Amino acid sequence: MKEISLVLSGGGARGIAHIGVIKYLEANGYVIQNIAGTSMGAIVGAVYASGKLNEFEKFLMDLDAKTIIKLLDFSITRPGIIEGKKIIHKLKEFLTCEKIEDLQKNYLCIATDINNQKEILWNKGNLLTAIHSSFAIPFIFDPVIENKKILVDGGVVNNIPVNHVDRELLTIAVCANASVDINILPPEIINFKFQNNKNKKSTIKKYLNNFIGKKKDNSMPGYYEILDSTLHIMIEQNSMNILKRYPPDYLIKIPRKIAGTFDFLKAKQLIRAGEYLAKVTMNS
Repeated sequence: MKEISLVLSGGGARGIAHIGVIKYLEANGYVIQNIAGTSMGAIVGAVYASGKLNEFEKFLMDLDAKTIIKLLDFSITRPGIIEGKKIIHKLKEFLTCEKIEDLQKNYLCIATDINNQKEILWNKGNLLTAIHSSFAIPFIFDPVIENKKILVDGGVVNNIPVNHVDRELLTIAVCANASVDINILPPEIINFKFQNNKNKKSTIKKYLNNFIGKKKDNSMPGYYEILDSTLHIMIEQNSMNILKRYPPDYLIKIPRKIAGTFDFLKAKQLIRAGEYLAKVTMNS
């Protein structure tokens, strides 16, 4: 039995690869005692700590573009273009308790207090509020108001919270937005035809661009492209700084180019990538 602390970064849909990493680790005798996450890592970590990862995996594998759009409560009159309440309501199905301290595993996640410009560590309290604040990407999702604090995505301050887990155990971190060559993956994963291929053109990317408004100048990138690139730069710099200060025992890197931030239709491909890269990393 190999007890570990597992740290899961943000990275949007790329964070689905965390599921594959967890599947590989459990299948190979690793026992996750502590789990920490930011943004999508906070979601996957909470679902795992609730004992509902298999159900969540099935939900993601069955997603199509129509289902995704139904989960997005769009608005042009709020601080974010998506309120996020429908997503939170859906996540309730995969969480077995209301409070973090009642989870089956030691769990924490990170949010950002924008008023006080500091990190908020959630290791107790309301689980849904913690998760919601951790994935509230600025401008995309409404911030979460909690105890007069305005909370947004934890990736703004700490995208991969290695510094908050028990380092006496073997520490494994997963960076789901890494600037590594996608060719570290085998061709069968890179070129994988994902399940809902017929809906490929109806992705969140297209919907976001259309919701904000069509471009007048086709030579300029659309809303989605600017957002995705900006998020990548912010998250990568954040992650690099944290990892330099607090290097984990193992770092599993998921290539950024395997998927976009909102490419949730690629669940099967991402899970396979997570399993493969966990195997390669842990046996290197």
